[in-house]
Amino acid sequence: MIKYYPSHKNVLNKYNSICGHQTGIMDSIIVMQANSVIAQNINTCTSMLPDYHKILLGDNAEVNYHLSGYGIYRDEAIIRLLGEGVERYALFTANLYFEEKLKYASYNQLKEKYPNNVIHFEYVKIYSDEDCNKLNSIGILENITEDDILSWVLLPSLFDKEKEYYIPAQNFFLSHIIRKDKNEKVFIGGFSKGSASHKNIKLALKSAIAEIIECDACMIKWYTDSKVKEVVIDDDVLNETINTILRDIDYKIRVFDYTVDKKLGYVFTVMLINKSEKSPYIVVGASSGLNPKKVIYRAFMESLAILTLNINGPLSMPADYLETKYQKTYLNLDSNVNYWASLDDKDKKLKFINSKVTEKIELKKYKNLEENTDLEYLFNGLYNISKYAVYLDITPTEIADKDLHVMRVYVPELVQMSMPAFPYSKHPRIIKNGGISNNEFPHPLP
Repeated sequence: MIKYYPSHKNVLNKYNSICGHQTGIMDSIIVMQANSVIAQNINTCTSMLPDYHKILLGDNAEVNYHLSGYGIYRDEAIIRLLGEGVERYALFTANLYFEEKLKYASYNQLKEKYPNNVIHFEYVKIYSDEDCNKLNSIGILENITEDDILSWVLLPSLFDKEKEYYIPAQNFFLSHIIRKDKNEKVFIGGFSKGSASHKNIKLALKSAIAEIIECDACMIKWYTDSKVKEVVIDDDVLNETINTILRDIDYKIRVFDYTVDKKLGYVFTVMLINKSEKSPYIVVGASSGLNPKKVIYRAFMESLAILTLNINGPLSMPADYLETKYQKTYLNLDSNVNYWASLDDKDKKLKFINSKVTEKIELKKYKNLEENTDLEYLFNGLYNISKYAVYLDITPTEIADKDLHVMRVYVPELVQMSMPAFPYSKHPRIIKNGGISNNEFPHPLP
């Protein structure tokens, strides 16, 4: 115990061993939120990452790292911030270790040579031809067939140590460089969902899987006709925590059950709505896991962090948060957050949200699924759904001795994060749930 006392100093020592003003993964300066009504009741913080994306992708590349730490306690916020910074760095540098191992081939070529090691093409081309044409017309993505050249990376199966599967590098690596000299086509966008950092591999892997499950549920519930339940918080401890934080800010809370398959745990979203109909109007946080109270708490804390992002958004990202003469296209995960924070279409927004709700249910009716083998529980649930799930330890060598690990998981059978205006209309799981029914409202997740 003496080794880790006081805990705040221990957390800062860990942070400073990885981050620095001149060297390090992230800047050593931690910016704590101040002069905000919500800063009285929670701790939020952020820091700066160098422009790794410009080094790797070119000077014209624009990326928002969405770095934030949040929680009731300052230590909690700083730990989250450090974890996110390390995770983002790992995501942008992981491909450097694999560039020489990538295979450039068409799906048909790869399938002919490695028939048992390639995922089905239906999990590769998950946009419709119509969507591809629209995205191509604005210079974002290209349409593909089984004969077009893509880059492929061979990754270990999540379930069978004897198996490996080829996955398109564009799906797995955020900073993969498109090789036009090899006629590679750009067919998908990259997102950080499905990656996580933690103090050991098992916890990092569990968190990464939970992110994939959360994203899958949110995309299905948001874009298809699938309905949701509204959860009534009847737990005294959780209610006190929420009310203590919300008592000084003009927001009401609504909690929704987005769970698609309880064998994968619970997925909840927490929506904060401004009572006075002022901007930021609506913000949404999401989380997944096996303990319903903990999941709702994490989603609530995320919604508060996003509220802070919205308050500061016009200053840090004016193109996405301020009015322009150009029509919003919702191609990134800032413009959609701003849409829900704005007062535009406020009545239509609430009507859409209410149309998804079928019933109200008390939190006490949810069973705690937590057990000593949480990871095994998630593995068993995924095993019934996925054949091609893969993973990779992407822990940067720079932190190999810092008791932090970063894991990346990709499950082709589950719906991934998409550009808000372009859900994956041809993904088999979307089709199984009735197809896209909502193309008007972009999803609200950052």
